Amino acid sequence: MMRKRMILYERIREARVRFFLHVQSVKKGIEELVDTFKEREEKDDMQREEYGVVHEPLFFRRQSSYGLLFGWGAQIILGDDAIAPSPCLVLPDALFRELHYHFSVSVKEFQLMGMVRHDPHNRFVVDEWVFNPHTAGSAHADIDQDTFPLWLDMLEEQGKDLNMLRVQVHSHGILDAYFSFTDVATIRDAYSCDWMISIVGNKVGAMFARLDIYKPIPVSMSLPIVLESPQFGGTQVEEAAWKEKQTMADGTYLLKKGD
Repeated sequence: MMRKRMILYERIREARVRFFLHVQSVKKGIEELVDTFKEREEKDDMQREEYGVVHEPLFFRRQSSYGLLFGWGAQIILGDDAIAPSPCLVLPDALFRELHYHFSVSVKEFQLMGMVRHDPHNRFVVDEWVFNPHTAGSAHADIDQDTFPLWLDMLEEQGKDLNMLRVQVHSHGILDAYFSFTDVATIRDAYSCDWMISIVGNKVGAMFARLDIYKPIPVSMSLPIVLESPQFGGTQVEEAAWKEKQTMADGTYLLKKGD
């Protein structure tokens, strides 16, 4: 009986020690997270001082050195008045799941790139993810400039079209998903193509995209991400049934309107 008590006391003591060590580990992790967040804020402040305010609110009336300014902030024209459908970024189901997995398992930042095609409906459809050489930590993810050219050569040898390499993805790990001033500086200066898509995400699954056009007219815009999944597509029978219901609803509406 005494031996069983001794074993029980020993296990309780070991559990207390393990719990204490776990608490210390969590405390250290929180301190590192706070330091990382402060470091990111300092970097953003430096970028803010160097480049100024990147975004201005819509409908913000401002003075112009060219005289009177009529109207408000620039906006994308949508619907029938636009010359084309508004752009969107399309992720097929398998590629969305793959990207979401990488975001969810990484507590640090990372990079990857995507092969994308622009279809006639003004949709940017991602066909493949490719992992570019880079270095990363809790608050940075930078392309490895020494091996990146060799990596591009390897893609060409594999038959990849480098003109389709137009998506850059990076994670903020356990921090908020947003385009920081460091990210914007990279988008502004690092690419030599005429347009580029950037995606930022984090461990909890938040994900945002933007389209930056450099030539012939520089334009930056947020880009909605659309999940293309077979479960969202109906069969011919379902589409016929839906069309029949819609016709019946229209007829009911016309009868009530006529009454």
